[in-house]
Amino acid sequence: MAGCGRAAAAPHHAFFFAIIVSLFGDWFNLIASAALISTLTKSGFAVGGLFVVRMLAPFLVSPIAGVAEEEEPPASVKGAEAGPAAGN
Repeated sequence: MAGCGRAAAAPHHAFFFAIIVSLFGDWFNLIASAALISTLTKSGFAVGGLFVVRMLAPFLVSPIAGVAEEEEPPASVKGAEAGPAAGN
């Protein structure tokens, strides 16, 4: 049975590990930014503003991205390698 075993799963493990490392970096960035703002301003309001600004961008961009994605053909959104096995 070709493609079964640990070698076939290795790319997925590497991708999963890369996502974990990236998320740790995002959290470290957020904590470091909050600590820096807190140290420089001594204001809880400024730290709260950081969290609001960080959440506001995806909140505002998501509806626009959803509409743009719906209007594009699936092949151009998923990539050139998308085929029948990649989903709809």
